[in-house]
Amino acid sequence: MAKRNPFSRFFGVWLREQTYLNLVYLILAFPLGFAYFIFFAVGITLGLGLSIVLIGFAILAFVALGWWVFASFERLLAIWLLRVQVPPMDKPGAAPVGIWERFTTLLTNPVTWKSLLYLVVKLPLGILSFIVLVLLGGISLALLVSPLTFFWLPITIEFTGQSAWVLDTALEALVGFLLGALLATISLHVFNYLAYISALWAQLMLGNPRPQAGAAHPAVASDQWPVAVVPPAELPAQPEAVFTPGPGLEQVPEYPLGEPEEPTSVVIEESPPEEPASLPAADSLSAAEKTPQETEADDLSWLDGK
Repeated sequence: MAKRNPFSRFFGVWLREQTYLNLVYLILAFPLGFAYFIFFAVGITLGLGLSIVLIGFAILAFVALGWWVFASFERLLAIWLLRVQVPPMDKPGAAPVGIWERFTTLLTNPVTWKSLLYLVVKLPLGILSFIVLVLLGGISLALLVSPLTFFWLPITIEFTGQSAWVLDTALEALVGFLLGALLATISLHVFNYLAYISALWAQLMLGNPRPQAGAAHPAVASDQWPVAVVPPAELPAQPEAVFTPGPGLEQVPEYPLGEPEEPTSVVIEESPPEEPASLPAADSLSAAEKTPQETEADDLSWLDGK
């Protein structure tokens, strides 16, 4: 996509649909903010003043209901006119069951209190938008229509001090028209910037962000390494193992056609245990195997034969 040149980007604001939607939003900001201010001022004053009776609590409950309805309307208005994606206002998770659970969920919902601040600030923001619209829009419009009014109602531009510029000729009216076109274009960019700030403000205050798809599970500790799960179809093919026999080893045979046949049984006959050899008699022991005592007894044996 080719990048537009600065000239078309600057003057192309007149041809964008979003420019006029932003103007509608800024024009509605002041009356809506003023209506919200009147509603809350009257409702809260009456509710607190009549809180000694039951009707005061009913008025406060009605104010709280209107508070949520106005916030929902502002959220839809930002989506329709500013074309901004505002998350839902309810809390993420299962829907509450029962009146008490809904009430506690409403009190613990951050959007409940952020939307109240949004509605309260709507009036000063609306006043600011109204001032900018009237100031820039009024001057730009007056200069743009100067070629049609210079002969019967000339435009007078007063500067600081005693000097002033009166557009009472055709040439001056033409110069005023060109200045008005330039100022109007700049004003549209300023209006778009104000609408952009309003869109960010609505997105922040009128919605509960949802967890994005693919985000890490909250139960996973932050110090753990992320694990990438690869589908089986995307796993790389594993190479086949090749057995290379080493020295003194034989390669294990493969049986591609099935299991090998049963090996032939071999019967090994056991031989009877050998009998232990008989010990030699004491008399047959050699002289080297006799102890000194036995040798001395043999030498004295001739005395017994006497």
